[in-house]
Amino acid sequence: LAAYPPIELQFNGVTLSMPADTYLVQHPSHYNARCLGILSTGYGGMLIIGDTTLFSYTMIVDVAAGMVGFSPVNAKGCGAPI
Repeated sequence: LAAYPPIELQFNGVTLSMPADTYLVQHPSHYNARCLGILSTGYGGMLIIGDTTLFSYTMIVDVAAGMVGFSPVNAKGCGAPI
């Protein structure tokens, strides 16, 4: 996985960086195979970014303000391995 660069998404000047181990998911039945955790919708370049890709982030939705935010997960605070 070290050969693959992080994917960086920019939202209003804020960069969301996803390392290869979050967007290249282990294939369930082939040990040496990986699957891309991002899918094309086929409509105007829109993409679906799956939960495995956003594993390193907490998503915050503020419906009243019409905003979505991302915060890096604090693995020490929640006890989850990363």
